[in-house]
Amino acid sequence: RRAYTDIEKRHENAVKLAEMMKSGERSAESGDISSICDTQNAKSGFAETEEFSIVFAGVGGQGTVLASRLTAAAAMAKGMRVRSAETIGMAQRGGSVTGYLKIGGASKSAIMKSGGADMIIGFEPAEALRALPYLKKGGTLITSDMPVYPVSALTGAASYDAAAVLDYLKNNVENLTLVDSSSMLGLLGNDKCLNMLLLGFAIRKGVIPLDMADIERQLKLVLPEKLWDVNIKALNIE
Repeated sequence: RRAYTDIEKRHENAVKLAEMMKSGERSAESGDISSICDTQNAKSGFAETEEFSIVFAGVGGQGTVLASRLTAAAAMAKGMRVRSAETIGMAQRGGSVTGYLKIGGASKSAIMKSGGADMIIGFEPAEALRALPYLKKGGTLITSDMPVYPVSALTGAASYDAAAVLDYLKNNVENLTLVDSSSMLGLLGNDKCLNMLLLGFAIRKGVIPLDMADIERQLKLVLPEKLWDVNIKALNIE
């Protein structure tokens, strides 16, 4: 009997969630938390009572965790209170990776309830759909339009209709930005910069209490110098 891995389950879950949302049911999926951070610094200019919540949703190898941690570090550097956590599951095998980040506010946990996220950054369409129950009414969804097909779909053992997933998002998310990531990464000549590409779109929305310079500073602290140029270009490409 073949093992039923996260790689296959993430697409089945996306279909189930779509059906649940059609009937008006909304639920959040829980998982193992790989890391949790809760910090506060008195330098913050961000009002203590304000809170901005982001869910990062992707698959292993897309740089989802790095995007989440850079955003958290940038907020911390500005003196904002940060709570962050990650659910990585079978990330190394192409399974789901989810990052949770809260900036400001008084809540103690990084994990969000249904309808608790101001923004979802989706690195893959089915993962964006899977995370959709977290998005609050009027929240923003930014997602790559480029699917990552699981092994089961590539071998014909299962199907993944990416067009149907994208259509569902278009018809059900008011504040949706679909990023033509394949074309943009082609212009950059590097397909490893998806995380910075999407993070740039998120920052330009003007709702996250950070700017490009905040992310660039943290990027230079984490990545080797030879990778600065292409990642900064990805961050700023429109």
